[in-house]
Amino acid sequence: MRAILSDLKQLKQKQELEFELIDVPNPLEQLTVHFFEKSSLASINVPVANMDHDDQFHIRVNPASFQFNRNGQSEFAWQIYLSFINADNQYMIQVESEFLSDRHQLSLTSYVQASADSMGMAILSVHTHQSDVAFTATAVNVTEDSLQINGHSIIDGHKLSDMKVLLKNTASDSQMEYPVGKGSLKGLFTAEVPLKDIPADSEQAIFIQYTYADQPIEQRIVLAKSLAGQNTEGQVSKEQVIMIDKSFDNGLLIRSYPAPTFGEKVATLPGKASDGLQMGQEFMSKLNLFRLRRLFRRGHQPFAQTTIIFESFGGRQVSDSPYAIYNLFKELYPGFNLIWSIDRDQKKFCRDNGIQYVIRRTSKWFEPWKRRSSGLVTRDSHHVRKPNYLTYIQTWHGTPLKKNWA
Repeated sequence: MRAILSDLKQLKQKQELEFELIDVPNPLEQLTVHFFEKSSLASINVPVANMDHDDQFHIRVNPASFQFNRNGQSEFAWQIYLSFINADNQYMIQVESEFLSDRHQLSLTSYVQASADSMGMAILSVHTHQSDVAFTATAVNVTEDSLQINGHSIIDGHKLSDMKVLLKNTASDSQMEYPVGKGSLKGLFTAEVPLKDIPADSEQAIFIQYTYADQPIEQRIVLAKSLAGQNTEGQVSKEQVIMIDKSFDNGLLIRSYPAPTFGEKVATLPGKASDGLQMGQEFMSKLNLFRLRRLFRRGHQPFAQTTIIFESFGGRQVSDSPYAIYNLFKELYPGFNLIWSIDRDQKKFCRDNGIQYVIRRTSKWFEPWKRRSSGLVTRDSHHVRKPNYLTYIQTWHGTPLKKNWA
């Protein structure tokens, strides 16, 4: 049997962990989740009261139990095991995980996060004594006309109030304030700063203000993860370019530069023309599984930016779960290259909605595969072997009678 940590949800004063079991032996008795802290060797045992449908179960834990005073220790890494009795025999297996959760703030200076170690085994991490001067954003992007910031609006189940984003000029005492609105998902906020408001030739540090537990708080906004996947550059006018950058301590900076001159733009044209000519020389032929299998077996250069392919109902629709995932990725990661694989009758829909696409069974359709896309999101099954570099998300729902990756 295998056990997988599939989700971590934040409830008020509690954290709910979801587990999925595979190849479950019957009968299964005395199911217990065991947590072992790697450094201190401390242990916590949580009995499982009930099984959910489809061999899933949930447990709720108090994160305060997963941190303690021990020689100044401020980071606690808990390995997760599952024990059970089957046919009068006692078994214990280590829980796996393939997902990384966002930080769930426990207080201004502590948070919990689920991740996986190098072997794919689940780790529940609790970090305490963190700096109270930093607020971690989930995404920051430059859109066509604004700077967009997304983040969590809840700490330990308590909703933050009176939220506003501040831009502080690093060379003067001036600052600008902007309101914060609700995000597209529960517990998230979105703030937008018009690009036209950002002064030319300036550098702005981004801060956030809010009220938590009746206390006014001001913190600098940081982004702990890489800027990869974020859209970090935009042009305000013919004379001004905006760019997102990070300081040495992960603090977010908005820098305004003079736009490239005409001569600088001309200097880049030969390379672009060469790229266009190379694409135009691609051999046109119909798609077939034999060629697709060969492309997957061979090594290819990756795209310059993370590229994900979406497909629904064999290209006959732009809909269902892949479309929902696409819309979320488009909002949070506009720096990703998101491509839909469609039939020709979906061209109008894609054009009307600004969706990048390729037509199935044309030579251009080979390009995303040949250039080593990072991911595929589809509700359909594919009959070619998945390459190691491709992350495959299968959203098909129903009785599993279809054939999956060969």
